[in-house]
Amino acid sequence: MPLEPKFVYREPLTDEYPQIARFSDEIIRCIKCGLCRAVCPTLIETVSESQGARGRVSLVEAVFDGRLRLSDVFADRISGCINCKACIEACPSGVRVDDIVLAARAELVSRGRFSFFKRLILRGLLKRGRLLPPVGKAASLFQ
Repeated sequence: MPLEPKFVYREPLTDEYPQIARFSDEIIRCIKCGLCRAVCPTLIETVSESQGARGRVSLVEAVFDGRLRLSDVFADRISGCINCKACIEACPSGVRVDDIVLAARAELVSRGRFSFFKRLILRGLLKRGRLLPPVGKAASLFQ
């Protein structure tokens, strides 16, 4: 059962990112406890905080607040999420990190920050999680 954290209303510093703004309540609910760190496969593999669920939420929050701009590094960190949803299961606040990441990706795509190939992968495979294992298995044969 998710914990109900106390909410503090804060006005975003920018309204430049409408896709992200739709999930501002989810972003604020993240209490940065770090329980998602143990289950995030990209964090475990890279050992980089910005490659984990908590780090990605913090990056999206910084963009939403106007403290960070969309950049190639931001796009790289956001596109690194494999949408496994393990962080959602581990989160005591029930934060939908997958929705936050997808909103950030939508902002990046709407501004042309992803190549055609990345857009194809993100829209086709990662959005539909059940397609990832068979496609990954097939791709490993060509590696």
